[in-house]
Amino acid sequence: MEKKIFIFASVIGTWRKEAKKFLFKETGGILIGYKDKSGNHVITHATGPGPNAYHGLTCFEADHKYCQSILDYIFDLTRGELTFMGDWHTHPWGALDLSSRDYKTLIELASDNRAKTPRPIIAIYRPEFYILCHSRKHDFAAYSLQYSSNSLETKSLDLEIINEISNYTLPVIDL
Repeated sequence: MEKKIFIFASVIGTWRKEAKKFLFKETGGILIGYKDKSGNHVITHATGPGPNAYHGLTCFEADHKYCQSILDYIFDLTRGELTFMGDWHTHPWGALDLSSRDYKTLIELASDNRAKTPRPIIAIYRPEFYILCHSRKHDFAAYSLQYSSNSLETKSLDLEIINEISNYTLPVIDL
């Protein structure tokens, strides 16, 4: 059975807010959440880039100390319930495909023992200003790694935006 990614609407709100700050430059952060009993990913929070992030026209480098401090705070606050799930970033020029740099980042995250995420997610958000200029709806895509017998490939994932989960109270965390 194909696993899903559920993403809280508030996470999309964070993407929109951060994208507006940097307009024609890339920005991003990390994704925080958990895996449910069925093995589905549930993304509950996203950070911004941090004060020392690098924002280029076609590349982005998060402020890793900032993102790690937010992750540590949320992990401790939720007693380990919420943890690192992957990265997100914008593609202000519209492409929702993984770049070669994105693919490299996905491989690095998967092989980083500190991340403890063998199948991390990379989400790409196409900001509204691009859409307005090109008459397209806003959009996003997510990718993970697929391990096959002899190779490692990326896999496009379906995202389902949610506002709540039955019998679950989303921890309110002021970032």
